[in-house]
Amino acid sequence: MIKKVDKIDNTLILKRRRKIFVRKLAVIVAVLAVALYNFCMLYPGFKITSITVQNNKNTDARAVIQLSGLQAGNNIFYISTSKAGEKIMVNPYFASVKVYRKLPSSIVINVTEREATYYAAKDGKFAVIDKDGILLEVKADVSKMKLIKLDGFDMKKSQVGKVITGSDQRQIELVKTLSSMTEAKKFLAGLTSVDLTDPSAIKIYSGEMCIKIGTVENFEKKLNTAANILQRDELKNAKGYIDVSFDGNPVFFIEK
Repeated sequence: MIKKVDKIDNTLILKRRRKIFVRKLAVIVAVLAVALYNFCMLYPGFKITSITVQNNKNTDARAVIQLSGLQAGNNIFYISTSKAGEKIMVNPYFASVKVYRKLPSSIVINVTEREATYYAAKDGKFAVIDKDGILLEVKADVSKMKLIKLDGFDMKKSQVGKVITGSDQRQIELVKTLSSMTEAKKFLAGLTSVDLTDPSAIKIYSGEMCIKIGTVENFEKKLNTAANILQRDELKNAKGYIDVSFDGNPVFFIEK
């Protein structure tokens, strides 16, 4: 009986020792954590000395840094990279932003820019629109920008930073398809206007040539067919139309 009591006592002693050890370890860890925090916050080597912006092809790096609110001299651990990113994303020209620390004293801002592709009239000015239908800004003049005129959307209801307003969801899908089609950049470079007022009678203009697309059915196929026809020598700088709106061989007409 005495042996059994001794065994129980030993077990209780071991448990108490473990609890004391865990408490002491927790205190040590907490003290070290506080010390590490203070070191990181006070050590001069962790002050921001450089802020770099990457992939900004059309936006000035200084403007991006100013938007972020980040400044040289701030402690690299004191700033919030997520909040800095949110501030930058206020600018509609950015599709995504990633802000990260590069120890000991550098900040890197990696941006993905939206590309201005279209324009439309809005309140006596011009709305600049990207390839996905996002309204980027409203300007008084876009003559120095290589943009395609876009018709068929309610620009009065459209807001900066959001997808432009259309009467039919298919209109936005058509804008996206047009921008992502095969060899899109080469084809879009020659386009002057896209009329999506009636999704069943789509018209696209390349110079003075009107491309009659018709309905949305086989939209990309029709675009590629029209793009190939436009390569013909007799159609260069010509005025007329190309009709790919029906099944069968497409036709084209040149005004003399």
